[in-house]
Amino acid sequence: MSATATPALLNKAQLAEAIGVCPRQINVMMTARQIPVIRLSRNLVRFDLEKVLAALAVFEQPAIGGRA
Repeated sequence: MSATATPALLNKAQLAEAIGVCPRQINVMMTARQIPVIRLSRNLVRFDLEKVLAALAVFEQPAIGGRA
């Protein structure tokens, strides 16, 4: 795997960096069930970036009255 390739599953820190939030916000989004999570054990979680981005797309709001 090359240095620029994205791994299939990301940990919290990698996901936080990929979507531009702090790792604590990942915990908040997990607790609120806003993002899908793969629990491998009680303390080991991983994320599929494509599925997380699709889940977050639901929260996107279009601009109103702005110029294009």
